[in-house]
Amino acid sequence: MNQEKIGKFIAERRKAIKLTQEELASKLGVSNRSVSNWENGKNMPDLSLFKDLCEILDISINEFLSGEKVNSNNEDVINNVTLSLYKAKNKKNKIIKILSFSLVIFIILFLLYYFLISYQSVKIYTINGNSENVNLSDGLFIITNENIYFDASDFLLTNEEDKITRLTLFYADKNHQKHFIASNTGDTLMFRDYMGYDDYFDTSNLDYIMKNMYLNIYYEDTMEQMKLSLIKDYVNKKIFHLKRDNIGVENKKTNNPINVEDKYLLFRLRSRYEKYNDEYRYIKTENGITTEINLVNNLINIIRDNSTNREEWSYNMSNHQITYQDGKGNVINFDYNTIDVTKEEQNIVGKFYKIINDSLERK
Repeated sequence: MNQEKIGKFIAERRKAIKLTQEELASKLGVSNRSVSNWENGKNMPDLSLFKDLCEILDISINEFLSGEKVNSNNEDVINNVTLSLYKAKNKKNKIIKILSFSLVIFIILFLLYYFLISYQSVKIYTINGNSENVNLSDGLFIITNENIYFDASDFLLTNEEDKITRLTLFYADKNHQKHFIASNTGDTLMFRDYMGYDDYFDTSNLDYIMKNMYLNIYYEDTMEQMKLSLIKDYVNKKIFHLKRDNIGVENKKTNNPINVEDKYLLFRLRSRYEKYNDEYRYIKTENGITTEINLVNNLINIIRDNSTNREEWSYNMSNHQITYQDGKGNVINFDYNTIDVTKEEQNIVGKFYKIINDSLERK
């Protein structure tokens, strides 16, 4: 469809029936400028005007679209112009449909791929075990698409005077043969493995290993063997994460157990901070501000001191109690696990975790 040719044809037919642009515009209910733009090939009349325009100019729709009157030389072409336009439009519509369908397929495949690599990409297990005189609780075994984390550190001995000197982790195969995994001096065994690297775990046989893991625990002149029990605590297998109802204070468990997030935080701190006797420590001085963080069992203490001010935080993960002291001697104590935390208390918690995150990033 030649727009310029059609414009000249409109002007030719208008003049042939002795109409001015103003008169044609008046009959069609449009402006003079619109008719001028048609005839100059700048744009086309609106589709709703085709029928009335053709009747005024005494031409057929096919002649209008062809930009010329029908004669013996062009009769076939003009009579088929509508069909040609229909085919062209139909072809364009097919292309649009194909492109749209391809886009939908691409989006579906992308979402499917994302779902496959994300579904169950994080699994968290708690580690527990008992031997004759040793109890292990609240250990962590975390599996992601990239890493595996192992943390066994919360041991309790029947005789509190005894002290663990070495831990050795292994698994037993079907023939009861031991296969060494990792070992460490002291009462803590923590390490990180990389999926597929097999530095510690044969990931192709991981399910079997998890069901058959043992610890050799050495203390004083004694060695005890402990069968480890891994209990699934969390797997991200929900497509939609539904918000849980808040738990009121009256519905809380009385023992206030350490939650999974706190366990993971303990693991990260213990694996990154320096160990001194029974505690883990981080000290940093920057821009005249000294930050000291101490981790003792399940208690985190932070002291932030400069020449003019000293702030202290204490977080007991066993009961979720946070104590904050500002430089003016004011003390704020509250339960972080309740739903009625004030704005001021929220700011205290936020600053506490910012200091913790900064220490982990810079270490």
